[in-house]
Amino acid sequence: MKRILTALLVLLLLVSAVACSAEKEIPDGYFSVSLSDEIFDLYVPGTWQNNSSSSISSAIYSQGSAVYVSAYSQKAETTKIVLADYVDAMIESYEEQFSDFEVTSEVKDTTLDSFAAQTFDYKMKVNDKTMLLRNIVAKNENMFTTLTYCAPEADFETHLADFESMVLYFTFREFEVETFVLEDEHTPDGFLMASGDKYEFRFFVPDTWKVDMYSAIPRAYYSDIELSNVSLTSFAVTDTIKTGKDYWNSFKTIYERDYVLSVISEVENGKMGGRDALAVEYTTVVGGYQYCIKQVFINTSSMIYVLTYTSDEASYALHLDDVTAMIENFEFK
Repeated sequence: MKRILTALLVLLLLVSAVACSAEKEIPDGYFSVSLSDEIFDLYVPGTWQNNSSSSISSAIYSQGSAVYVSAYSQKAETTKIVLADYVDAMIESYEEQFSDFEVTSEVKDTTLDSFAAQTFDYKMKVNDKTMLLRNIVAKNENMFTTLTYCAPEADFETHLADFESMVLYFTFREFEVETFVLEDEHTPDGFLMASGDKYEFRFFVPDTWKVDMYSAIPRAYYSDIELSNVSLTSFAVTDTIKTGKDYWNSFKTIYERDYVLSVISEVENGKMGGRDALAVEYTTVVGGYQYCIKQVFINTSSMIYVLTYTSDEASYALHLDDVTAMIENFEFK
């Protein structure tokens, strides 16, 4: 099985019909922080802050607190994959990727919105700070959804009641499994289509790359043995984040303050999909590993789109020409 959690997802944190659960009455003072294309609603107390600008359905308790909650879903190759095996693979992946990782509880059976789930606690260091985390992983047909609560060691119990209320009101939406088409009449020679019919854009990658057909977002990776991957995320503009540059400035401010982020370049005169684009390159350190990242931001009046290329130092430059080709061939329908 491919690695359950990519380095990009960790960085940004710190779809036949299937059954949906009965409707729940959401209490006053809660709101959803789920992205529009998710299969669930993650409701958080109004005292928390929406962190959807990270392109992950998530919220933080307050700026600078390093207390957050997030959720994401991943497709499995078949409904026959057992929940326990998926969770075992997740833990194994964490052990490979993060230094000072330690499971601190037994893996226990539970439920999430009436679906079978498993939960476990663990800890790891992020920039010399010990973080405690709790994962709840649920299986809904051929989708696995992971709900995560993370806080510094001293703050974990303080906000645990809030997280338990989020678990209580977590709701799966009705969704359809997408039929994936890698090539159609719009696909350039030598490329594959990494985005499905439900998207308002076409995201192509060179056919030397592997399209991740089981990811919840358009994503491709270069090989099974190296980190290099690309993804295309999108989210609605907000009152304070209306452009790609707004997104980048908000992201950069938080991570330069709370994490290790070293900006290499910012280029504002780029193009992607026929629109003006901001392209940035930077490095960051997560779990003791250094990653190199290139992101391109474009926006319409209602949406912001972010292409992200993540790799390690040794492989980053090797695939930049491929990433440039992905940017040049991206188009809106």
